[in-house]
Amino acid sequence: MIYEIVWYLKWLTNHGERSAFLSTDEKREFISKLKEIFVFLDKNTIMNFELAGAWFFQKVAMLSFFKGLQPDAQIVYVEKYDPYKHMVQLRYFTSTLSLEQISLDDRDIIPAYAKTIRHDFMDETLILERRLWVALGDAQQIDISVSHLPTRLSLGGKQYKEGLKATDIKKHFLALMPKYEKKREYQDAWIFIDRDTQADDNAEHLYRYVHEHYPEKNIYFALKKESHDWERLQKEGFNLIEFGSHEHKLALGSCSKVISSHANYYITNLLGPKMLAGRHFVFLQHGVTKDDLSAWLNTKDEINCFITSSPAEYHSISDNLTKYFYSKKDVFLTGFPRHDRLIKSNNVAERLIVIMPTWRQTIVGKVLGNGDEREINPLFMHSEFATRWKSVLHSPLLEKCAKQYNYRVAFFPHFNILPYLNNFDVPEYIEVLTHVTGSIQEVFSRAALMITDYSSVAFEMAVQNKQIIYYQFDAREFFAGHVYTKGYFDYRKHGFGPVVETEKELFKELNTLLKNDAVPSAKILKRINDTFPFRDGLNCERTYQAIASLDAPLPEGFADKDIHQQYAQQAADARRWGLAEKRWQAYLMLALTQDEEAHGCAGLAEALRKQGKTVAARNAIHHWYARHTEQRHTALSAGLALVEMAEHHWQQAAAHWQEAGEATIDNVRYCYCLYRSGQVSVLEALCKKARPAAGFSYARFCLLLAKQKWADGIAYVKEQDVDVTSSESLENKLLITLSYCYQQLNKLNDAHQCLVKYEKYIENDPQCRLKIARLAFLRQNWEKILTQLNKASADVDHLPDEHLYYYCVALLRTDKYKELYTLYGTLSDALRNDVRFLKIYAQACLALKKTGEAIALFEAQNKPDDEFCLIYAEALREAGRFSQALSVVRNKLSRYNQKAWMLRCELAQLCEDWDDAYDCWLNLLRHYPQNMPANAAEKLQNLRLLREFSVKSDA
Repeated sequence: MIYEIVWYLKWLTNHGERSAFLSTDEKREFISKLKEIFVFLDKNTIMNFELAGAWFFQKVAMLSFFKGLQPDAQIVYVEKYDPYKHMVQLRYFTSTLSLEQISLDDRDIIPAYAKTIRHDFMDETLILERRLWVALGDAQQIDISVSHLPTRLSLGGKQYKEGLKATDIKKHFLALMPKYEKKREYQDAWIFIDRDTQADDNAEHLYRYVHEHYPEKNIYFALKKESHDWERLQKEGFNLIEFGSHEHKLALGSCSKVISSHANYYITNLLGPKMLAGRHFVFLQHGVTKDDLSAWLNTKDEINCFITSSPAEYHSISDNLTKYFYSKKDVFLTGFPRHDRLIKSNNVAERLIVIMPTWRQTIVGKVLGNGDEREINPLFMHSEFATRWKSVLHSPLLEKCAKQYNYRVAFFPHFNILPYLNNFDVPEYIEVLTHVTGSIQEVFSRAALMITDYSSVAFEMAVQNKQIIYYQFDAREFFAGHVYTKGYFDYRKHGFGPVVETEKELFKELNTLLKNDAVPSAKILKRINDTFPFRDGLNCERTYQAIASLDAPLPEGFADKDIHQQYAQQAADARRWGLAEKRWQAYLMLALTQDEEAHGCAGLAEALRKQGKTVAARNAIHHWYARHTEQRHTALSAGLALVEMAEHHWQQAAAHWQEAGEATIDNVRYCYCLYRSGQVSVLEALCKKARPAAGFSYARFCLLLAKQKWADGIAYVKEQDVDVTSSESLENKLLITLSYCYQQLNKLNDAHQCLVKYEKYIENDPQCRLKIARLAFLRQNWEKILTQLNKASADVDHLPDEHLYYYCVALLRTDKYKELYTLYGTLSDALRNDVRFLKIYAQACLALKKTGEAIALFEAQNKPDDEFCLIYAEALREAGRFSQALSVVRNKLSRYNQKAWMLRCELAQLCEDWDDAYDCWLNLLRHYPQNMPANAAEKLQNLRLLREFSVKSDA
């Protein structure tokens, strides 16, 4: 079954025209049936299938598209090597974009260029392809990891698990270069060509410019001697080479550039396969690429410089999620060389209507040999194309319009229609124009209006601000049967004139336009201006510079900020926060707009915050504000809100959410801040303002917690049957909040289970670690507190106050007195004066024999509590001030515990107050019998004897 399906994949992938006869519903049904089949095919069966020429591309596509699964490992293909820029192209297939980690000698590297290509199957995305250009520099080794999967590099049919040596890559591609007979005369030459049989296209115009402005360049123009253009170019002084001759082949084997307006096989591979290896192919284009030519152009061995003329065309080829293999490395927006002349001669227009339909692949004959000549189709004139256009040429309405408005009419058939010209019986009043009769550029200059169907020649008129009529009687059939499918260009939205489908409409529009002297409307002129940013006569110069740049190394420090931003975001999405931090820092080193820099700072702050580096996160944002003092940015305000939340500064966080314009019931984090800061009335107002909605409301949940209705909050979540492990719930940390509720109810096991469940989905979350630490505090698991809080924050002294207290207690309980003593010195003034921290610090001072400091701490207090009094008494005892210590214990304590009785007993003995010592020991035996030593009764007896002896002595 897989065998049969693979053939469907090969036939239909990226060929929408081959299934255009099916309706949308029929296509969906076909795909649905295929998915039903794949239910019975497991992953291993698909990945191990080796017949029908199936390779990793089809296997990953079948696995992801039909089964929604990912492969267990990735293969990245080393596709190309650019020796001029010392760059290598890596290629792999995936259904979703995720973390890419390219390393050169173990250094994380961002590619210079990156392209995501969409492979279609019956109007749906089958699979994505990534092509990454990586600058090798002086690196010895390259490696890559994709989507956290085991990744192998593939070069020349061999796979490498441990990366590849740069030298092996260079040797491989050098070995692929064919060995041709060379001639010194043509070393580093540029060979220009339009077609084998004619010139007068972009190559001719660019050749002329280079010859005039860069005479030092070694340039040649290839053309057949029998071409009607040979004599003209020879007279002009062109350095001509006869196409297909031995000299031509010597030139091709020796040159550094092949520069052509066409990419036919006879141009790109005249010497055979891989002819372009080791040299550059510059594709000047014959016409503006408005339709999807990817299925054809992607088969070319090389297009190193793809010239475009409009922003829409440029982006349709180079942007992500197009079907073209070519990226910003290969595609240049320069304008067409031939347009310079058109713009220059734009003031010589005549009252001429030119009719120029394009051709149809399905009605012309097959190509003969390695050129542009074709067989004759005897049924050509019976086609709808021939019938319709012959009808237009012979229509009385055409002649009437021309005479009425004093216009002449010319018919210029496409090169592939030329063999059938006589069969059209063109009326005498219509001038027949061909490439033989004169320059096509002159025709475009002379004409005032053009009638065409789909031809890109319309752009030649538009660049001169001239009007078009599109006669499209066969639109559906045209895009289903031609060499390309419909692209970005919509004739009705983007075209340079009206689109008509009937002959009647055609002549109605023609009459209207001629009545207006064929002047385009303001709407059409705007479309023209949007299409052609370059009408300054410098297209040739820009094109020359683009070609020259192919030989130059990659500029030092070259970086694409969009790719850097994407890679930083990839790391963040993968929760690789250390990597994200480095990538955001690299992004912020680039030349950015103010808004881009702000978003970069927000990304960096997130990466830092997620690692517990809240101080650095806040500083990153404040650094931006320091340089933009009058500006506030919503992304950064939100970033500050998250930093304040991480440090449990709930009121400040809520204020920042307001500043960010996100103080709404839909912002879960804002609602959480209101709950934690006790703003019950604000939460109530939010809930009242919102319309009652079915289902779980996080704001209402927070309101219950703000009122300390912990059990009600838990019950509400259960009643609403909330999936606590959904992506939304995990993002909102619902399990962490539920854990806190259980802790408040002293249901510590339930609290623990919530955190365990959360950590199954989200690893290394600082906020989760804080809750684990709190639970550990309640369970008196001191080491766990230290472990979790050290991982939660790189800046321990900037932990939330509550957790900083847990940390200090844990240090004290684990006898880490020096760390505790040092940490206290880094605390804020408010915390250093907080009695909870003072008590802990005083105990550390005692342990470190710093009794003077401990005593001073107590004496600075106005109303010390019992616990502090005990610490003070211990400090006095350590200082040898026994009587004062005993006085403190006797007179300052309001309540006694075992520790207090023990200390008082000890002090009483030291002061030889046997009555008090006896009474203390008696109280200990009465109140804490289980905790007393085995000899307690004996000691009581001894104290009684000492008391009696003391009384007798006094007597």
